[in-house]
Amino acid sequence: MEFEKNMKVLTEDEVYRIHMNVMEVLWQIGIMVEEKQSLQLLEKNGAKVDYEKQRAYLPADLVQHCMSVKGHSFSFYDAFGKKVIDYGGTRTYYSTCGYTTTYVDQDGISKEGSYAALEKAVRYVETIDEIDMMQPSIQACDIPSENQDLYMTKALLVNTRKPTHAIANSDKHAEGLIMMHAEIAGGLENLMKKPRHLFNICTFSPLGIRKDACEVIRTAAKYNIPCEFSTGTMAGATAPVTLAASIVEAFAEVIGHIVLAQCYRPGLNCSLLSANRIFDMKFAACTVATPEYAVIKTAACQMAHYYRIPIGCIGPCSDSNEHDAQFGWEKFMGGFVCRQAGSNMEFGIGLYSQLNQFSYTCLALDAELIRNLEKIGRGMEVSDFTLAFDVLEEDAGKGEFLFHNHTLDNYKDEFLAPVLTDRAPYPNYQKRNGKNTLVDRANKQLDKYEKAYNYTKGREHEAELQKILDEYAD
Repeated sequence: MEFEKNMKVLTEDEVYRIHMNVMEVLWQIGIMVEEKQSLQLLEKNGAKVDYEKQRAYLPADLVQHCMSVKGHSFSFYDAFGKKVIDYGGTRTYYSTCGYTTTYVDQDGISKEGSYAALEKAVRYVETIDEIDMMQPSIQACDIPSENQDLYMTKALLVNTRKPTHAIANSDKHAEGLIMMHAEIAGGLENLMKKPRHLFNICTFSPLGIRKDACEVIRTAAKYNIPCEFSTGTMAGATAPVTLAASIVEAFAEVIGHIVLAQCYRPGLNCSLLSANRIFDMKFAACTVATPEYAVIKTAACQMAHYYRIPIGCIGPCSDSNEHDAQFGWEKFMGGFVCRQAGSNMEFGIGLYSQLNQFSYTCLALDAELIRNLEKIGRGMEVSDFTLAFDVLEEDAGKGEFLFHNHTLDNYKDEFLAPVLTDRAPYPNYQKRNGKNTLVDRANKQLDKYEKAYNYTKGREHEAELQKILDEYAD
């Protein structure tokens, strides 16, 4: 059987108690909403609104109605209209995330993010089968900040067929992103039927919806484009220090956004991205790879399943500043826990240093990690064939099975062949004299990815994409 995705830290009673606290927060404390138009819409749908404080108080019946009519699962399609992701099912998918302002190149030097560096990252992701979705990992700092969101989306559409996940800075830019996707999809109607894009909309902690978020939600609703609400509460900084309270705050924020989205378009597909974490008091740092982080992610998955919200987690991530042992155990800890807790998507591929640094090398390392996670997750098959009684009976007296046809025919399916992992005996390792390190092997793998790149559809539409971008640029 497969490794069951049933990791839990909350009992059913604790899940319900957290839910009741979320409902109380939404009604008694309310959500700050920075835009009058959205406040008016919430009031029209039954919320109590204080316009002076810019605060909406959401009654239980409104919340329950909106949570019942939203999409509970939905699909994403690639540039050719092929369904490639069922978001909200039982499978775990993997994606980049980021917007780091710097990145570490293959020469080991940290450099300022650029449009060309982002394009290079997207091309690698296109060829790495283990990565299912692409969010801009590197910020295009050489582009004026007011238009970076448009250019970064263009970099995605030109260089990969895979589904995209990106931010928009305003309603105007959100529409521009949609029109660029429609260009690749062959029209708006095709895009609305087979969505390829997921808007990433960050909540504003504590308990707030920003003006730009209101604008993007409204535009996404107009064109029926899914929204993912990313909550990044920091226990001890932007949320109470206790983990349970930080979960309550996070889900109150997400549900507040979902309610607004459903008021604009009932049934709009919505999901959440859990980036909830703790603020490290020793290092004064916003961490993403602590034991508490793993607990928070597990609790977030349980609550998302309770509300039937598709959930992505910042999973395989690290607080380490280099590709060392700490990097390895933290990446595995987050990746394994989130997968086994039932996260539908794991974000963070290619990132480390508290999500503040990206490297191409890390993409290759994380691909190896994903292969291992998914091999563990497949568990083992138990059948007459795999129990192999006849093989054992035949060869038990010989003392070895190495050259048996059963071994030769099945070891490639039964065992995961490492791509980067080193399992050489120690004497062989000593003979290398420090050469052919893990990082060396990862960089060689990047060369193979680069040679395998063959996507052309996006480049064929680049001129039209630029025209659309110019139309919507500030």
